[in-house]
Amino acid sequence: MEVKQLMMLWQKQSIKEYVMPAGFELRTYREGDAKGWIIACTDGLDTGAWREEDFYSKMLNADGIVHEGIFFIVDGRGEIAGTATGMIKPEPAHGYLHMVSVRPEFRGLGLGRILNTAVLKYLTEYGCTRVTLDTDDHRIPAIKSYLSAGFRPVLHSPDMVERWKSVMKNTGYKEINTFTEDDNTGPVITV
Repeated sequence: MEVKQLMMLWQKQSIKEYVMPAGFELRTYREGDAKGWIIACTDGLDTGAWREEDFYSKMLNADGIVHEGIFFIVDGRGEIAGTATGMIKPEPAHGYLHMVSVRPEFRGLGLGRILNTAVLKYLTEYGCTRVTLDTDDHRIPAIKSYLSAGFRPVLHSPDMVERWKSVMKNTGYKEINTFTEDDNTGPVITV
């Protein structure tokens, strides 16, 4: 039996701002970014071997993704430190936070939070009032950044409460509000 990923939901609210560390800048996709995106995602997400053709077919030509929705943080040399993508889903007012990755050597600087903020701003400009994401239980730093951005767990399978309790023990959160699968307020999880 395949274990479902954790799902999280952000419903329209104020978007937190974070200060970019000195020497870095935020920008969107430019021609020639495929290799840097592949390196960032391979190093940061353990996604396996991607080729440039995969990037073009699965990202640039994917439904709901446009160049302006693929964000990068680059260092002073122009090297891609991290990336995140905002995808417009076919359901009304629904966005998806996709492929958030910061390379290991750039972690701990808050770049993931800045990328999350950029994607949320982009998606809300397109009229999205709800944004979802999927992640894995072991991605604790990423989960902490999603929680700080206002995402909350979606209890979409019977084992979610126990899995989230386990995650919470590693995040320092003692209490988390949740959502049900139909976007209603779910129970508060405490540890």
